[in-house]
Parts: sequence; structure tokens; C-alpha cells
Amino acid sequence: VVEISVGGFHTCARMENYTVACWGNNREGQLGIGAISDSRTATVLTGLPKDVDVKSLSAGFSHQCALLVDGRAACWGLNYHGQLGLGHTGPQASPAIVNSISKPLTAIAAGFYHTCAESGERVYCWGLNSRGQFGNGSTNNEPALLAVASDLTQVDDLEMGCASSYAIRSQKLLAWGMNDFSEV
Repeated sequence: VVEISVGGFHTCARMENYTVACWGNNREGQLGIGAISDSRTATVLTGLPKDVDVKSLSAGFSHQCALLVDGRAACWGLNYHGQLGLGHTGPQASPAIVNSISKPLTAIAAGFYHTCAESGERVYCWGLNSRGQFGNGSTNNEPALLAVASDLTQVDDLEMGCASSYAIRSQKLLAWGMNDFSEV
């Protein structure tokens, strides 16, 4: 195991051979195994593109995303708010390729019910935006990739909280979204 990604009640791991195995609660399809049944043992995903390795993982509360080495992303699990980036809010029990932009993605980070990714030039977010976690001045939800603030470019790291988002650019922390407890 070279990477672990933990959601609300599920866990996924990226193996040395770039495959992904998940276990735990699967009521929303967050294990990505194509069926809605819990698993107490690690189950290898079979729905990811066979010719492309997984570079990194990021878990939301009940969804999971994988950044692929070719710059695409795949997500699966709960999609009630569009947090999978598929352009709709229907459930997804197996990995599906995120509606993408023309530039390859370089990072992906899942929050509670939202997800953001970086293309090397811009940050894109999708899913629940009720607390301004997209950083674009809106609180409208979006089931497809939406570019956030135009000045948020070339970030070094990207992380998501429950309803907040964080980026590091040039050794400076940038934060936006829910701030009920001074978390941003």
C-alpha cells in the first residue's frame, strides 16, 4: 500500500502496482465495486480504465475520486449534489470519468459533498457550494467542473474540508468557504 484515502465510513488504498482496493460501508457506491453492498475486506476496483494507472486518491464523506496518470479523473459514490463531476446528480456505484477540460488535471481533492481539482493553471470545483466552498462568490451547486476565482492559479497543494476549501500557492495558505469556527 502506497496511499490511503479515508471517507466517512469507507477506505480506499492505492497499491504499488497502481491498482485501487476499497472496503467498508458501501450504501452509496463509494467502494466503486459496481454493487451496493458493504465489504469487510479490500476489494479491487475493476471499473477504472485498464490502460491508465491511478496517481492519487481523495475521499469525500461518501464519494471517492482518483487522479489518473494521464490527467483525467474518475469518481464514484454518492452524487446527490453533483460531487462526482459527471454533469448530473445520479448515483454512481463504479468509477466514471469526470467531465473534463482540455488541460490535464494535476491534483484532485474531495470534501464532504464537493470536489476540486487543479489543471496546472486553474482550479475547478463541483458539487455542493452552499457555503461558498467554490470560492467564486456564488452559493449555487454545480454538477460539472466550474472554474473558480480567476486569480486562483498555479497552486502547489489543494485540500478540502467539510464545506471549505484550501490551497497553497507560493508558500501562502488560501482558504474559502464555511467559516463558522474560524476554520478559514
